[in-house]
Amino acid sequence: MAEPAPKKHKALDASVQAYIDTNEGTANFWLLAGATGSDDLQQIKLPTCRAFVAFHSKLIRDLPDEEDPEFPVLCDHDTSTLVLFLQACQPNFCGLPEYSAGDIGKLSKIAHYFDAPILVDCLFD
Repeated sequence: MAEPAPKKHKALDASVQAYIDTNEGTANFWLLAGATGSDDLQQIKLPTCRAFVAFHSKLIRDLPDEEDPEFPVLCDHDTSTLVLFLQACQPNFCGLPEYSAGDIGKLSKIAHYFDAPILVDCLFD
C-alpha cells in the first residue's frame, strides 16, 4: 500500500524538498529525521528504496523485513546530509558526483553511522 504524500515543510531546504518530491512515489522505506522548525521539532520522512540503502548499509540490511518501513535516525545529522547519503546510495552508472570537502566529511561521518564502508571507499576513490 502506498504511503500518503508527506506534507511540505516551510523550513526545509529546497534540495531536501526536491528529493522528497522526486522519490515519494517510488519509496518503500522512509528515514525519519528530526528538523528544527520555528518553535518545535518536526519529523521529516525521507523516502527511499530499501534495497538501494541496504546494499550500502549493514545497519539497514540487518533489519528484519517485517519491520515497520519507517526507520528513525537517532543522530545529529541534518536532513540535507541524510539526503546526500540517500542520493549516494542510489544507483548511478556515472559514479558519485563531485562533492565538496565539507560534503565528503559529512557523508563519511553518516556512512560510518549507517555502517556503510562501501560508500566510504567510493568517496575516497
